[in-house]
Amino acid sequence: MIHGSTGATHFDQLAKILTGYEITGSLFKITLVPFWAAVGRTAAYKW
Repeated sequence: MIHGSTGATHFDQLAKILTGYEITGSLFKITLVPFWAAVGRTAAYKW
């Protein structure tokens, strides 16, 4: 019983961490891709 509840808690924490990583990752892509595209265009114009 104790082992089962510990496993469930651990799984719950793991699920929250993974969801957090997914949200962070998607936000990271949303903000970073346009940023790099802008940097790429600026670099292209400079050269």
